[in-house]
Amino acid sequence: MDALYLETNSVIQQVHQRVAQLENVNDQAAAATLESAIVQQLETVASNCDKLDLMCENQPVNRKKYAKQLVEQLRYDCDHVKVALSVIQNRLLMDWKKKNEREELLSRRFTPNEATCIYLDDAAAVHNSKLRSVHKNVDSMIDTGRSVLVFRESTQPGVFTEGNSDQSVRYWEPLGTFRNSNAIHRASFR
Repeated sequence: MDALYLETNSVIQQVHQRVAQLENVNDQAAAATLESAIVQQLETVASNCDKLDLMCENQPVNRKKYAKQLVEQLRYDCDHVKVALSVIQNRLLMDWKKKNEREELLSRRFTPNEATCIYLDDAAAVHNSKLRSVHKNVDSMIDTGRSVLVFRESTQPGVFTEGNSDQSVRYWEPLGTFRNSNAIHRASFR
């Protein structure tokens, strides 16, 4: 049992060294070979731990507990290395992906946008044109009303003065008194 334990422990030490090497590898091919070697060694450690478990049962009672602790420590180290390996693999993949994207971006030739089109939503364009049309028509109505009032004042002076007739006063009372064309224009916006 002691020989197998020492062999398994040395394999774990080698795995730790290879994981440290894997952290500093820049080449994907070298990383792949190191990863496969590490995985193979971890499988060896796992199978040795299973054998050591069986051997622990054959140990005398006073050494059995200590032997199980040693095997559990080996299993813990093996699991720890597996987690570290997966973290390193993910980090390396992300680094290589970033490097490839960076190289692709640097080698890409940028050209001006030849066919840039802005598509407005049809409903928004229709709504905008309707609003402009309504605004234009309201302005036209206000101008027409103003010109009618100015024309009426010029042809029939005194029509809009207060006290001319009861009917005209009642009709124009809400709009106020019209004494000049400016007042007519201001009153039309109320």
